[in-house]
Amino acid sequence: MIKSEEQKTEFKRMLDYYDTPFTSNDQGTLITILKETQKIFGCVPNEEILEIARVMKSSEGILKSMIRRFPSLLGESATHTILMCNGERCENRKSFQLIKDIEKYLDCPVGQTTKDKKFELKTQHCLRRCMEGPNLNIDSDQYGAMTLEKFKEIVRKYK
Repeated sequence: MIKSEEQKTEFKRMLDYYDTPFTSNDQGTLITILKETQKIFGCVPNEEILEIARVMKSSEGILKSMIRRFPSLLGESATHTILMCNGERCENRKSFQLIKDIEKYLDCPVGQTTKDKKFELKTQHCLRRCMEGPNLNIDSDQYGAMTLEKFKEIVRKYK
């Protein structure tokens, strides 16, 4: 996300306001900060989540969870979602290793968005195509019998 200098200044000013020993980091305060951040940027960007977590002595995971739970809050979203199966039958076909290889290839852990904001990595217990495993979806496109080499070829067309 490209941010203007005005947005950065306004965000810093807002965070400075809350960065006092007297500010509590209860849920209400955190939601208020997230809403103010969204008002500045149009969503709550991932980089700002890290900064809010640092200032409010909270965790990135808690803030991201709050964004998911409150419909009025919008997190920064990736262009494409990669959903990888981690169910038992796919695991029998080495899906766990494939997930680790994809994380390393994209330099992005599961549950996060790649640095270029093109992909978000997620896992799901079963994608209901057990005979084709290991399986993954990119957006609504389904792929089976996945290998790292096959993934590298497929992911090129999404960039």
